[in-house]
Amino acid sequence: MTSTYKSLSFFDVAGHSFGAWDASLGVTFCVSLAIVFSLWGSLTSSAPLVASGWDLPRNSSDVSNELMYGAFLFGFGWALAGYCPGPAIIMAVVGNHAAVLFTAALFAGWHAAAAHQVGRIGLSDPNQLLVAFAIATGLYVSWTHPLVVGGTDLPFSPRNCVIGGVLVASGVCLNCKFNGKVTGLSGIFGYLVDPRPTDRLYRISFLSGFVVAAFFVSWYYPALLVSSLHTPKTWQSLFGGFAVGVGTKLGSGCTSGHGLCGVARRSPRSLVATAAFLGSAFLW
Repeated sequence: MTSTYKSLSFFDVAGHSFGAWDASLGVTFCVSLAIVFSLWGSLTSSAPLVASGWDLPRNSSDVSNELMYGAFLFGFGWALAGYCPGPAIIMAVVGNHAAVLFTAALFAGWHAAAAHQVGRIGLSDPNQLLVAFAIATGLYVSWTHPLVVGGTDLPFSPRNCVIGGVLVASGVCLNCKFNGKVTGLSGIFGYLVDPRPTDRLYRISFLSGFVVAAFFVSWYYPALLVSSLHTPKTWQSLFGGFAVGVGTKLGSGCTSGHGLCGVARRSPRSLVATAAFLGSAFLW
């Protein structure tokens, strides 16, 4: 899922832009969803193992215009740049320039939408500014010292897709059972600079796991972190990232929050949002 080629060739069903259709993204997502969907009831049947209680969104059937606009924007940005939040963060850590630009624009778009929702500009608290500076510094270091350069995209492999799907589902299920939370990457990343977070340490710890995983894969399996068959142009990374940031904030979720956890919880809002952002991505 870190390959923009894999994402975009999946959305290009007719093969107009990328030739042969590649089902990797769809197989990985479906494997993950099947596991999380089947285990969600048992995961939430007793108290979390670490957290003091559950912190799960309400299963609402309220489908607002904002949710729909956000979901469509997310799908558009995903199809434009080839990234959704989780894979983009991984690729930004290893220094992929397109992903660094995308992630910076994602952060900016998410907070622009947040400022619009509350009617004020964010990043005024010293702690907010410190975290934002740390993120900017990390992106700069990744840009100037990439860990993975060159290589080629791996061909479609059902085995790799199943392994990837199982690993994604494992992370989602463990986060749910230990921390009592859904795994919504855009929110975990975006709310890092919330001025009154009660769980900033959780967010930092979770994203630190992404950093460790990126380093591990770059050292031992670097072929998994290349996308030579497609590289987004600078404007695609920036506009796509901004659209995904605005969209995931307005729509209250992304592929993991709505697509995996929300659908697994049988949330009507998440079902509609997932159909909307996938439909938008296929359309574009």
